[in-house]
Order: sequence, then structure tokens, then C-alpha cells
Amino acid sequence: METRNKMSAEEMMKLYEECSDFKNFMRIRAMARPDVPVFHIYGKNSEAPERIIMFEDFKNEIDALGTWFYCNGYRNRHIAVLGENSYEGVLTMFAAVYGGSVALLLDTTKSAEELCEVVRDCDAEVIVYSPSFAKTAMSIKMQTGLPLIPMESLAEKIEGGRRILDQGFREFVDHVTDGEAISVICCTSGTSGRSKGVMISQRSIVKIAVKAMEKIFYPDYGKTFFLLPMYHIYSLVHNVFMAIALGGTICFTGGFRTLAADYVHIQPEMMFLVPRLVEMLSVILKKFPEVNAPGYLFCGGAAPELNLMRDFADRNVTVAYGYGLTESAACACLSKDCFKYPDGSMEFLDGVGFKLVDVDENGVGELLISGPGIMIGYYKMPEETERKLDKEGFLHTGDLAYLTEEDRVVIKGRKDRMMILSNGLNVSPEEIEADLAAIDGVAEVFVCLDHGVITARIFTEEPEKKESIQKAVNEVNANCSAYRQTEKVIFMDEPMPKTGAGKIKYNQLMHE
Repeated sequence: METRNKMSAEEMMKLYEECSDFKNFMRIRAMARPDVPVFHIYGKNSEAPERIIMFEDFKNEIDALGTWFYCNGYRNRHIAVLGENSYEGVLTMFAAVYGGSVALLLDTTKSAEELCEVVRDCDAEVIVYSPSFAKTAMSIKMQTGLPLIPMESLAEKIEGGRRILDQGFREFVDHVTDGEAISVICCTSGTSGRSKGVMISQRSIVKIAVKAMEKIFYPDYGKTFFLLPMYHIYSLVHNVFMAIALGGTICFTGGFRTLAADYVHIQPEMMFLVPRLVEMLSVILKKFPEVNAPGYLFCGGAAPELNLMRDFADRNVTVAYGYGLTESAACACLSKDCFKYPDGSMEFLDGVGFKLVDVDENGVGELLISGPGIMIGYYKMPEETERKLDKEGFLHTGDLAYLTEEDRVVIKGRKDRMMILSNGLNVSPEEIEADLAAIDGVAEVFVCLDHGVITARIFTEEPEKKESIQKAVNEVNANCSAYRQTEKVIFMDEPMPKTGAGKIKYNQLMHE
């Protein structure tokens, strides 16, 4: 596609390097790519109108909505956002943080009861919700008394804000943002227990987006789908801020259910996905060979299977994958050389410090990281924060890893999931899961110790293959050490419980 740079990549990167807050970040985008839409909203059906939003339109609506917030009791407040990915949700987040408020991004996979706990813990003072979550929002209101703002009413509030601006009210527009202050609260996914509100500054989000962009700079960015939920930090940093920084157009579509049709229609140039969606994209491209593959594909959460990455490489797709946590504002390290480093090792982003603690005889220890993306802390949880951050500012990731001779990192699995056998040996369930996941018919797999027995819970979308799956498990056992063998298989009738980011809630399964 045609390169649409307004300024050189070097000029743009230098400006971004010096940036540490959302307002200046957006100003740079306006200078670098003034002629490229920031958002493109596609209708949920062929008859629904599309909407293209340029930067100036976006800025004006931020100013108007933020001004309305200021003049209606929502200045310096915690504003919760509840809904599927939408332009209105992104607009609300920017309007909140531009004016010094905090955006609390709510996990839409949680029940109303769980969300009541979150909004209370995080001191939410209003909930802006989409039509799809009206019932949930009303349930929260009944239990907490919080006021609600339906997203359908935002257009009216934007008009009200414009009228106030026309009268000369400039306090919101002239507000000077503090890049170091808490601006966003993303809750931990809850795979290992109760969610905690992670306080993240504007500086952390901007710096990590820019540091990751430096590693994978893609000048002809084009369009990207906004698929992964915004309340997940990986999606917020990459699908929003990296897309904006690179001059891309963020496309709102019908979501996962219409992924194939939307992909064929729009043909995005860059995609930010998780492994399951990478697999879905591969199926789409095989089904529609005439459709262009994206030029760049970034996978978060875990590395896709190597053969799958090779299939994309054969179509001239650059594939990268990364590792990070909510507490590190997503990406801390990544790999764009998966064939040069088939061991799955990743390089740290510039500015990210790292060390291992409690290292065993094999060089594996808990990974600790520091740098610009590290959270401020857990909201109103000083003891939890102190346990997570050491005195030097290093974050305990809870992940086991080892370092290569080139100081690349290989993640081995969660420290709190490590299985300790009766003979004292430590076994990583993630390594067994990787072997079993490759079996034909296995859609999901979870491995843990059940009364001292290595047990695999397997969900298959093809029940008729249960017998062949069991035979394949036996074959895997025959080709691995005795202490790593899966002794028991439980077939699940339904998919595993998952977080909003698609991760299996292992803590829940381990206690079933």
C-alpha cells in the first residue's frame, strides 16, 4: 500500500520518545499523520452506516464530552466504563483522563455481583455503559447507588459540552495533565484469585507503546481491528496507543462473531491478537485464499505454535509475539525473530530492567522486571503492592524463566502453578499442556495435580474424538519421562472458565 508519512519516521520517533502524557501523544499523531483517520466504525450489518473519524473530530469530541463531565459533577472522579469495544468507550476514557479523572475499565466477563465489588473497591463514582450491558449496569446501580450514563446519550452530552465551550469555558481544555499520576485502573484478570485494581499512569502506557513500536516499526500501518477488549491492558496499549502512534486506523467491527466476514471486507494491514485468534485468522486465510494477509501480526499472551507462524511467514506476514502483565502496562519483551530463536526466547524492550531470583540448578528462577511500564501500585492495597514491588522498583512477575547467553528470556510458566511431586521434583504444567494441545481434537487443556496425580482436563469440540485423544495422550506419555506423564484425563462437557483476555481461570479449576 502507499506510504502516507507526513513527517519522517526519525522525526516522529524522536517526538514520541520525549512524550509522557496522552495529550502530547495525540498532538504528535496529528502532526505525523493528519490525513489518516483515527477510527473507522463499520456497521453491524451491511445497511448500517459507516463513520470515519479524523483526528480533529476526535479531539473536538474529547473536549466537548470532557467539558460536560467538568460541569456536571465529574471532575477529578473515577469514571467507570462498561461495554464492548466501541468508539464511545474509547472517547469516554480519553475525556476522563484528559481532565484529570481516572478511567476504571470494567471487565465485561464478570457478573454484576463481581463488578459491584470492583466499583466499590476502586471508588467508582459513575458508570458509563453501552446498551448491551444495560441490565448489568442497572443491577450494579441497585446494589451500589452509583449514577449511570448510557452511551446512547453521549451525543447529546457532547452537544451540551460544545455549547459550554462556545460560552468561553476553557478549564477542561486548558487542564495540564500529569503523566505520572494515576489515570487508568485495569483490574487483574483474576486467574489466580480476587482481582486487584492496577493503577497505571499515562506515562507508562505511552512509553511502553513507543518502546514496543521501536522494536516492530511498521511504516505502512493501515487498518487494524479492535478485537481484544479494551479493559485488557495489552489491547489498550497495542490496539489503541500503538495503532495511533503508527498512524493507523482503528476499525470497530461486529466483533468475534463476524470476524471472517469483517476480515474479508476490510482486509486490515496489521493485527494484534492472542493465540486462539491467530488460529482463527489462519483458518480464514485458508478459506479465502484470494484475500490479502495482514502485513504484520503481533500476538500477546503466548507465542503461537511455530508451524502456524511459518504458514504466515510463507504469506510474507511478519509475526511477532510478546510477554507482559497488567502490572507492567503489557509488553516487557518480545520476539520478531521466531525462526532465528525457535526456543521462544524474547528480547527486553529498551529501558526494561530484569533479574532472576530464587534460581535453581537449571538456571530457572522468578523473573523480576523494572522500567517505564511498571504500575504505580494496587489501588488501596499497600500490602499487596509491597509484596509485588521490591525496594528497587522491580516487579515480581510470578513467572519462572531463564536467561540465554544473549540476555534473551524464556518464560517457563507460572510460579504458583508449578507442580511439586511426592519425590520432590518440580514439573511445569504449561510444558505438558503444550504437548497435549497439539493433539488433534483438543480445543482446550488444563493440567494440574489432583491428589498427587498429574491430571489433564480436556475440552474438545468433537466429542467423537475422545477415544483417539486418549490414545494420543498415551503416546505422548510413552515418549516422555515417567515423572511428566499424564496419569488421568478428564473430558470437560463445556469450555473452561476464562478471563476477559481469554486465559483459563486456573485458580478456579484447581479448586474444583
